[in-house]
Amino acid sequence: MNARSKFQPENIYNCDEIGISTVREPKKVLAAKRQKRVGSITSWERGKNITLLCAMSAAGGYIPPMFISPRKRMTRIYKCSDSGWINKDIFLLWLGHFKEHVKPSENEPVL
Repeated sequence: MNARSKFQPENIYNCDEIGISTVREPKKVLAAKRQKRVGSITSWERGKNITLLCAMSAAGGYIPPMFISPRKRMTRIYKCSDSGWINKDIFLLWLGHFKEHVKPSENEPVL
């Protein structure tokens, strides 16, 4: 325990979000010599972003991530927003998700 703080390392969390594209760009394309239509096998589709919201403690513990998808219907693991990014409503849902897994108490507060 830190002398200035009442928080244990396993109760100090950092959360962050990251966007992941649903369309993957190929690194290398192999084709026969003198092939003229090599570009047609790569995707020109513009992908959607899926956001992943994660939290990890200073001691290395983590809670299950929440996925945010640009859709209209939700599931237990996936949440939805118009943009695919977090918004205030989803952040409040995530805080409930965080609390459910971390189980903070008056005797063991969580930062």
